[in-house]
Amino acid sequence: MKKILKVVGWVVALAVILFGGWKGMRLVGEREAAAKEAPAAAGETGPPQVAVRTVSLGSVSVSVWVTGEVGALQSVEIVPKVAGRLERLRRSDGAPIEEGVEVGPGETVAVIEHEHLAAAVRTAEAALEVARAVHEAARVNAADALREKARWEELRRGGSGTQQQLDQAVTAYARAEAQVRQAEAQIVQAQAVLEQARVAVADATVAAPFAGVVLRKHVDEGAFVGPGTPLFRLADISEVEITGGVAGRHYAGLRTGETRAVVEVDAYPGEVFEGTVSRLRPELDSVTRTVAVTIRVPNAERKLKPGMYARTRLALDERVAVPVLPDTAIVTHGDRREVFVVNDGEVHVREVETGLQEGPLSEVVRGVRAGDRVVVRGQQLLRDGMTVVPVEVEDGR
Repeated sequence: MKKILKVVGWVVALAVILFGGWKGMRLVGEREAAAKEAPAAAGETGPPQVAVRTVSLGSVSVSVWVTGEVGALQSVEIVPKVAGRLERLRRSDGAPIEEGVEVGPGETVAVIEHEHLAAAVRTAEAALEVARAVHEAARVNAADALREKARWEELRRGGSGTQQQLDQAVTAYARAEAQVRQAEAQIVQAQAVLEQARVAVADATVAAPFAGVVLRKHVDEGAFVGPGTPLFRLADISEVEITGGVAGRHYAGLRTGETRAVVEVDAYPGEVFEGTVSRLRPELDSVTRTVAVTIRVPNAERKLKPGMYARTRLALDERVAVPVLPDTAIVTHGDRREVFVVNDGEVHVREVETGLQEGPLSEVVRGVRAGDRVVVRGQQLLRDGMTVVPVEVEDGR
């Protein structure tokens, strides 16, 4: 029995020792954690540690978000001007016109069968030659009539010939002159007919009005088409436009050609596209009290496609290359804003004036400059002139 009691005593003693050790380690850990979380009071464990961040230059903006659909810079249905069988629907290099194909400005993209139009040109050319020949004959005849008229006038002055013969010569000359004028009019008419025939032949060839990409193809080669029949839709997406509504209270902050825009689309997560406001409607919607804003975005890589849903951030006001600080660095006392600046191991209070704020960052208009080291955590126990141990951090939080 004594032996059993002795064993139990040893077990109890060992348990007490282990519990005491665990409790001691826990207290030590809690003290170390507390030392890391808050600066120690001056004079107790030495200078307190404070988290600091070096003031850097950055950009801050006040923004609004606009949602809208991506649209082409310009888009048009390509249609022929003459009727006939679609003989060719290809690029000038012979590549078929298909959706997604790009064409250049003025490039031939379609040809309508036009043999009958070419025949009309040849007929008009022949008619013009006939009119010119008639005109030449009339001109020669008029010259002969003029000489005959002059001869009878000379004879009449010399006492030879009769007045009737002179009158006949004058009439013949007038008739010849009229025939010359008629022949000239026929030449003009024949030239007009020829020009019309040539225009018809030219209209049988369809050219791209601008550089663009084929969005939709409507017909195939061999189909019969007429004036107004759409062949395909062409769009210029070298730049794209996004139109959305912005609350009227932000109108004064929008500047055509100046207000910067950052665009996001679901197709390219994490990627942004930059543009500017290109148009502002000069009136507000009477129901929603919003203004229509159009943003133009360069699209050299053709990543943005018409119909994509876009979210656009408009920078209504922006400061570039200005001192910025995280909001955790700024201590507010009523209307007064202060920061603690660390210099040679001491902190000093400085009043600051802030400007624009974007998220956790604020523009500093006055009070600090780039390169200053500012306390971003642990200001609660600090006093002006206190000695501290600065610990550099990146995010300021």
